[in-house]
Amino acid sequence: MKDPITQIGGENHPFPSTHWSCIAGDPSDSPQQRGERLGAFLQSYWKPIYWHVRHAWGKPNEDAKDLTQDFLRHLIEADVLGRASPAKGSLRAYVKTALRHFLTRAEQHTRRQKRGGDVRIIPLDGPDNPDPPAAKTPDEAFDREWAQCVLAQALAAVEQHLRDSSKEKVYEAFRMQVVHPPPEGISYRETAARLGVSEGDIKNYVFECRNLLRQALRRVVAGQVPHPQEEDDELRALFGDNA
Repeated sequence: MKDPITQIGGENHPFPSTHWSCIAGDPSDSPQQRGERLGAFLQSYWKPIYWHVRHAWGKPNEDAKDLTQDFLRHLIEADVLGRASPAKGSLRAYVKTALRHFLTRAEQHTRRQKRGGDVRIIPLDGPDNPDPPAAKTPDEAFDREWAQCVLAQALAAVEQHLRDSSKEKVYEAFRMQVVHPPPEGISYRETAARLGVSEGDIKNYVFECRNLLRQALRRVVAGQVPHPQEEDDELRALFGDNA
């Protein structure tokens, strides 16, 4: 029996869009390959950038989206991620530093860059007036949203792994109890009745998913830091003692 830790994010379900090596890519990659790779990363991780912009500049929703698009275009046109290296620290810190530099220079330009100003790098889908994260600084807002992106990627991997293993009920129990519980809450007994299993099964399912999620989070973060010994520090920076 294969160890689940080698399956979460393994060959069938890797985490290519946020691994240093995959973002930096290969010098021989075609422009299309680079565009697809960077597009996957930007689609997953634009929200930390957006919320940093809103906190740093006090921008309303649409203006913040415009400036976020400007930065995404800058990442691609200036090949910022192509010049990235794990030796420069965590991927999170690298992107955050690049964003700070960009915002510092942005004040010297028009509020919205005219060149290519109507070009949208990726669709920034979300509510028209999203609630801001509870953060005191732009960096804190960035880090909290980055943590949410890492968590979403890890949860997707856990769900796919369990579905591939024909264990849909295991993840559904976890979803109902932990990921998206109803506002009024739901007991183990109620969840068991809905899924047609025992209450003890629900407890075991939740326990199993928590373990799988920890493994998946570590797999995501492992691709974002230069050395394995930094994984724990990055997990604590993102999730505190809950990591």
